[in-house]
Amino acid sequence: MAFVQALSGLYSSSIGLDTISSNIANASTAGYKRSRAEFSDIFESRLKNGVGHGALAPTVEQQFTQGSFKTTNNDLDFSINGNGMFRVVDGLTGTTSNVAYTRNGEFRYALGPTTTGTASAERYIQNAQGNYLTGWAEGVATTATPEPIRLVAS
Repeated sequence: MAFVQALSGLYSSSIGLDTISSNIANASTAGYKRSRAEFSDIFESRLKNGVGHGALAPTVEQQFTQGSFKTTNNDLDFSINGNGMFRVVDGLTGTTSNVAYTRNGEFRYALGPTTTGTASAERYIQNAQGNYLTGWAEGVATTATPEPIRLVAS
């Protein structure tokens, strides 16, 4: 029985170290939210005082605490103070786009496609993964769902 207890403790420690390693590796990643491993013990409930039987595999909880702000030279780098996320979609047509949410506010301009397959003068705001930032025109909710933000060159 002691062997099983030791193995469960080693396994739990391994998950905890993986979580810490991931936090360290992503410390400079914009929008990264650290994780925390939460440990618990297994006790035998049939005995009067309970006997330890090792550790349960820890659950890894993502932490949504406020990160630090950093000044950049990109006019399209945004940050959110407090709660909230940026809403992005993976395509320009709302009916076939998958919605995702991110705290990473590093965006860039992307030229939109035309029906002829060439780039148009319409510029969209896009993240590094190619997803389009969504919102409402003039900041007012005019449609049921936000659409990719489009800037027209004059």
